[in-house]
Amino acid sequence: MNLPMLSLLAVVRRHHDDPMVAWIAGIVFFGTIAFAIGTILYRKRLQRKRTEALPPIAASLGLEFQPLGSNGLLAKHSCFGLFSRGRHRKALNVLQGGSDNRQIAIFDYDYTTGHSEGKMQWHTTVLSFSLADATLPYFFLRKKRINDTVSRWFRDKDIEIPGYPEFRQRYVLRGKDVAAIRALFTEPVIDFFYRNPSLSAEGDTQMLVLYRLGKRVKPDAIGEFLATGLEFVALLKLS
Repeated sequence: MNLPMLSLLAVVRRHHDDPMVAWIAGIVFFGTIAFAIGTILYRKRLQRKRTEALPPIAASLGLEFQPLGSNGLLAKHSCFGLFSRGRHRKALNVLQGGSDNRQIAIFDYDYTTGHSEGKMQWHTTVLSFSLADATLPYFFLRKKRINDTVSRWFRDKDIEIPGYPEFRQRYVLRGKDVAAIRALFTEPVIDFFYRNPSLSAEGDTQMLVLYRLGKRVKPDAIGEFLATGLEFVALLKLS
């Protein structure tokens, strides 16, 4: 039971002889429960509608659709920071396909952080590429946040791309092989992220993922999301 409900019960105990207090407390108590149930049902309805809308979109893109992802899908992406966050991690609404040299997966990734009043559920649509002919250095890129100015003193320093000081001001770019990452982030790649400022990206060996943290891509925008990812892969000139 959460803190507000416990506080409400404490008020009722202190004023148990006052029928008005008990009546008001009862309305608030049952109203809160009804609201919580209604919210859960509404979210389930939205999830069901999303799942129902995706199969024809998958077919139009030449991809297969699975409403539930497998543990193997998450394990395959465990090298990335996104997939080590929180708990109750799950993949669902999976669109996947491709060739021997390039496998594509688009899926919703959900996880939970925090506890009690600070509990949050995160819902993110991920675009993943498995590139058999690639050898990517590990890298992580996202748009900078306000607290990065302070936290950078306690973490790995951002990688600077020579000739592009503004890029470092706008993005967090980290990884171990600095030289290989700098070679990867050419002018066209930097321009790509200027045009898509909300995108985050992670790469490692033959894997690459793109996502907007905490954002689900609408079903009718899945094709555009895939096209954006394919543009990024082409700009990297991995083969």
